[in-house]
Amino acid sequence: MTDPYRITTTTDTTPDPHEPAATSGSTERTDVALWVVLALGIAGNVATSATGQSLLGVPFGVAVIVSAVALVKRHLGRRK
Repeated sequence: MTDPYRITTTTDTTPDPHEPAATSGSTERTDVALWVVLALGIAGNVATSATGQSLLGVPFGVAVIVSAVALVKRHLGRRK
């Protein structure tokens, strides 16, 4: 019977399913870009709604929806 609390060195290279996967630089840049688009879209939508120019707010709303959906999809894809 093996001791589960024993610290040993192993040469097993299989990734631990409980550790987060390493992300590349381009993945992090994409996430940052999506968050920036989301924040700017929200700010633009609030500004156009506050000034009564609802027609100009439509592109900002579309940008918010697209970036939010992309962020959720990327998050759920990483959970697997």
